[in-house]
Amino acid sequence: KVVWAVGRYGNMTLYDKNGHRVEKLFKKSHGIEKIGDNHFLVFDNVYKDVNNNNIPGSRWLEMEVDPVKKVAREKRFWVAPPPRYAHQMGDADRMPNGNTLMSITSTDLLTEASMD
Repeated sequence: KVVWAVGRYGNMTLYDKNGHRVEKLFKKSHGIEKIGDNHFLVFDNVYKDVNNNNIPGSRWLEMEVDPVKKVAREKRFWVAPPPRYAHQMGDADRMPNGNTLMSITSTDLLTEASMD
């Protein structure tokens, strides 16, 4: 039995970090990591920033899932500066200091990002 699902065939209502309802939170994601109660870190290969002419970039995304209300919310994210974009592969991991380490293998980029 599936308890909850986020994505194309999911059963959740999705919201971006500004509280706007959206059709999807990620595209070609992988490397999911549970980082807290109902909080997950995901590597998103193909993020298109509507504020930057939809130039594709890779990012890490932290989302919160409420399985009771069937809601998933984008909490925060960091996008690698263009043209840093993973056509495939890549990963993101939360570090003990709270920063996030992201690897974009197709562009040979390894970066640590904070939310400061």
